[in-house]
Amino acid sequence: MGRLDGRVAMVTGASRGIGEATARRFAREGARVCLTDAKLEGALSTARQLVDEGMDVFATKVDVTSRTEVENAVRETVERYGRLDILVNNAGVTRDNLLYKMTDEDWRTVLNVHLGGAFFCTRAAQKHMVEKNYGRIVNVSSTSALGNRGQANYSAAKAGIQGFTKTLALELGRYGVTVNAVAPGF
Repeated sequence: MGRLDGRVAMVTGASRGIGEATARRFAREGARVCLTDAKLEGALSTARQLVDEGMDVFATKVDVTSRTEVENAVRETVERYGRLDILVNNAGVTRDNLLYKMTDEDWRTVLNVHLGGAFFCTRAAQKHMVEKNYGRIVNVSSTSALGNRGQANYSAAKAGIQGFTKTLALELGRYGVTVNAVAPGF
């Protein structure tokens, strides 16, 4: 019996790294998991491996900057499993450069994926959690939120994730939904 038996989780950015490891751990702890990523092949490969091990998971392509793709993935998860208990906002990109070399597109892309993606995913998921009076939202920030040379966009996005997390914890706590951030380093 796993610690997450009966729970349903969605992990963004689940094709590799922290997202893949999180999805694997949740599945091995008994959760049914939706693995999402803009690059579907990696998430599909992980999902196939977990299914072969007897776990109930599936993968779907989600660009977290697309409200429609996010809402469709949340809807598919709830239709498949009847609920959504855990959301891990992990999807992210880097476009590192010194500020004077950073393009407008580099700035927008990083903020849209990290902050916009967390916003779309959380907004879509929280309504199902509030209905059940239970939910867990984990936002992946970074120690770079405190600043890091060549990462003005990334640092701003990760600092924003921390403010977003604190605000959501205040708003959603009364509905049985906890919201926390983790800030890995190198």
